[in-house]
Amino acid sequence: MGKRRSGSLKFQVFEKVDSMKCFGQKKHSAKQAEKERCKILGIRWNPSRIPGKIFSWRTADIVKEKGLNFVAWEKENHPEMKILKEIHREHVGEYLQLRIDKGLSSWTIRQDASALAKLFDCESKDFGVEIPMRRLQDIIKNTGPVKDFNYKKWADLVNLGKACGMRRESADVLGPQNFFIQNGILMVHLVEKGGKARNVPIRLEYREWILAFIGKRKGQLMVEHYPNRTPWHRFRQDYAAGLYKEIEARLDRTHPNRKKELYRCRDGRIFECDILLEVSFALGHNRIDVVASNYLR
Repeated sequence: MGKRRSGSLKFQVFEKVDSMKCFGQKKHSAKQAEKERCKILGIRWNPSRIPGKIFSWRTADIVKEKGLNFVAWEKENHPEMKILKEIHREHVGEYLQLRIDKGLSSWTIRQDASALAKLFDCESKDFGVEIPMRRLQDIIKNTGPVKDFNYKKWADLVNLGKACGMRRESADVLGPQNFFIQNGILMVHLVEKGGKARNVPIRLEYREWILAFIGKRKGQLMVEHYPNRTPWHRFRQDYAAGLYKEIEARLDRTHPNRKKELYRCRDGRIFECDILLEVSFALGHNRIDVVASNYLR
């Protein structure tokens, strides 16, 4: 009986990624199951890793893209390897080291390593390469004015973005009816990322401007159109920094039930955990380290 053909490495990447798709399933349940499995086996549990499962289209696309880039390199440098699961981990380490030597950012390298670890059912450390530490000062993307974006022409859009901290998806459906007062605070109902919704506070600095702008937009969307190069992430960074300061200023630090826990970044910056958690929720994230690393500078 002849040996079963596995198809090209490229085909095997597509096949592997498809086999891991768990769209529509609850990630929390899978995470708890993995935690229990690790406990039974007596091995370390990594909260950010669920082997063999992909829960979003974006993650699937990233793993597929990174996998295809790697197997193209593998085919050129190790043409004898025909089976994806039989590729030596050292080859992946060699590939990652070459990308490090090219001077690619630590964010890019870590994303490469994470995607390939998902593809090969292992952890990034198994590739035997020391991944460069991510440092805030190395961030280049979304850290300043965007070229070819006219801030003066789109002043209303800029104010709206900095006031709400919304993503692009929210801007597409945002109307005057999304704004409301709750406990004396002006709030906005944002809908984004697969229909997920959350209510977040408007920054105090923009409260009066927002109220006046709402009056002008009756019966219309708040944003009718916007440039392709709109720096949404830059607006969200400004929103996060402003909201953190506002929360910090209104906290009752003398309250006996308030426990002040600090979050210390690797670069020496220090934040208060409860404030980070509030800002994180407003931005639509679940991890305070993401906010500290990518939004607060």
